[in-house]
Amino acid sequence: MKESSGTILSVQQGVFRTNCMDCLDRTNVVQSLLAHRALQDQLQKMNLLGDNEHIEEYKGFEYVFKNGNIPIIC
Repeated sequence: MKESSGTILSVQQGVFRTNCMDCLDRTNVVQSLLAHRALQDQLQKMNLLGDNEHIEEYKGFEYVFKNGNIPIIC
């Protein structure tokens, strides 16, 4: 991850591998948890969230995170 000035904030140091043993739902839960924590960390490093803030505190976050779009309310 880089700042707009080009300063490197962090580098990837590894990978997670999730494997489906008998149930895709469990694999998806683990992958979703890892993605959620990675996003939280990135937003804090970019100073878009404070150190003690959590993305769950923002109304509608879970919906957008899980569905990939913002609901249109008429």
